[in-house]
This record gives sequence, C-alpha cells and structure tokens, in this order.
Amino acid sequence: TTPGAVQALAQSRSQLTTLDVSFNGLTTESLDQILQAPCCVSLSTLRAGWNLLQTLPRLPETLVHLWIGSNPLDAGAAPGSLKTVVAPRIPAAGIRMLPLGAADHVDISYAILGPNELAHLHSVLFQGGSAACFDVTSCGLGDDGAARLVRADVKFESVAAALNSLTKLPLWVEGTLGSLSFLQLSHNELSDGDALAIANGCGDNLGHLDLGVNTIGDDGFVAVAQQFTRWKKLKYLFLRSNIASDKGVSAVAESMSTLNELVELHICWNLTTSESTIAVAQVVAGMMKRPGSKLEVVDLFGP
Repeated sequence: TTPGAVQALAQSRSQLTTLDVSFNGLTTESLDQILQAPCCVSLSTLRAGWNLLQTLPRLPETLVHLWIGSNPLDAGAAPGSLKTVVAPRIPAAGIRMLPLGAADHVDISYAILGPNELAHLHSVLFQGGSAACFDVTSCGLGDDGAARLVRADVKFESVAAALNSLTKLPLWVEGTLGSLSFLQLSHNELSDGDALAIANGCGDNLGHLDLGVNTIGDDGFVAVAQQFTRWKKLKYLFLRSNIASDKGVSAVAESMSTLNELVELHICWNLTTSESTIAVAQVVAGMMKRPGSKLEVVDLFGP
C-alpha cells in the first residue's frame, strides 16, 4: 500500500463495517492512521494479517473480530476485548498484546508458547467458561504445556491441537468432548486409550474428527467405529497413518454405511492388507450409489 492509498482510505466518506488490509506491508503507524479515520468509526471486522505491525494500533471501540496473524508483534499491552482474535504465526512475545479477555474464537496456531506465555493464557482465556473455537495447532505444547494452557472446565465447540507432540489427551480437551462439533488432533502420539476416550466422550453434534498420524491401533479404530450410529452429523473422518491392522479398518468398513452425511474419509497408510482395503472400497461403492449421497473424497492409498 502506497502512502497515497493510505491517505485516500483515511479520507474516505464511506462507513465501513469490514476492512481487509492484509498483505500490504503496513506499519502500526499507517494502520493507525486508517483506523482513526471517520470511515472506520463503525468498523466491526478488521483483517490485517501479513503486515509489519510490531504493536497493535488503536482499535475502534466497535471492533468485534480481528485477524492479525503473521505480524512481528513484540511489545505493548492488549487493548480492550474482542470476540474473535485470529493471530496465527505471531512471535510468542506478541501473545500478551492480544485482546483475549472476552474472546470466544481464538486462533494462536504456530506460535511457540513458553512458560510465561502459557501462564498468561491460562489467566486470561475463556473466563466465561465456554468458547466457540480454540486453535493451538503447532504451538510446541507437549503434554506439560497442554496441561497448563486452559482450565479443565471450559467448554468448546471446536478444538484444533495438531502437531503438539501430545502423548495423552489433555484434560481440558477430554472435558469438552461432549460439546464439540470439530476436533483436530492429528500429528501427535495419541494411542488406543485416547481414541477410546474420544469415542465415548464426543457427542451427537460431532461433524469433523481428525485423528490422523498418531499411534492408534485396532482397539481405537473399533471404539470409533462403534459410535457411527450415534454420530449422525459426521462429515469428515481422518484416520490415516495410524497403526491399525485389517481388524481395525474392517471395523470401520462394517459400520460406516450409517454415516449418511459423510463427505470425506481418509483411512490410508495403516498396517493393512488388501483385504480390509477392498472391504472399505465395497462399502464406499454402495454408499455412493445411494440417492443423495454426499461422499466426495475417499483416500485408501497405501498398504
């Protein structure tokens, strides 16, 4: 964005409710100039990712949703409280700047969180006891960090905690399973016991389950398959790259015909032979022949 463009926007007579200035190389000063203009007095949504913001600008009092990821935030205090804060790939030092006190949709994925950041988040996040969405994908949590992140009694609708070297299900995830519609725990080291807890704990509203790239075997697959008659809303199921044999994958095949809303199934790269792969393929073929079938993607590739 050129200085002239910033000035033109700052002088605009329009009344904006949404403003997207991502990928523009804006500094805090230039964005602040825009946000203090008359056109932004009613602004409710701001997208300002991939800029050069080192501190947050003065935000309009009307702002509700903030997308601020991939900026080099490193100093300053968090202004106010917003409902939505999406800030992936910011430096850990910038976590304290985020207005998280009243947020119920928080995305801080790909920020490496140390003890200080974890303590801060535990003290400010989700004090109301419930939240819509929490994304901590690839935050370097490990089991200890995950345990210290949020209170165990907070209820979520959506949780994403992939790529965190988790060897067990965090208590705060286990405690919210019944309220989830979206659960993403791929690329960890979860095992059969965790899959059993997830299968027994997730409620009827579950629509997206990703347990891919873990160490879940036959018992975990069987436990998940036993819930298919209950998970009527399940659309996306990822069980790829685990350690299930023909027994576990066949259990999924035998039960999946009840998943009438299923759009995608990823069950490739388990420890199987062609026997279970053929069994899944046969069920899939039958499901796709049904009038109104929603199945679009099936990944059976690999052994």
